[in-house]
Amino acid sequence: MTIQNKITIYNFATVIFAVLTVASLGSFGSVPVYTVFVNTMLFGLLTKNCYDKENHLRRKLKMRRHRKPQLSVYKQQPARRAA
Repeated sequence: MTIQNKITIYNFATVIFAVLTVASLGSFGSVPVYTVFVNTMLFGLLTKNCYDKENHLRRKLKMRRHRKPQLSVYKQQPARRAA
């Protein structure tokens, strides 16, 4: 799986968890406060985790783009004469 695909998955997961966080906050009247608090914290932590992983992958991708090519030196073999 490429880094770009992972970034897309983390973007999608971040949006889903953020929407679920807002939905949890909206259920204050119908659900006990403890349940709302636990759901909000859970989805908030998952959102932060996905956001951090996405940023880590973006930095990794950026460093790959800016890496300078390295020269490799190979051991030369002596030239062979045709018989």
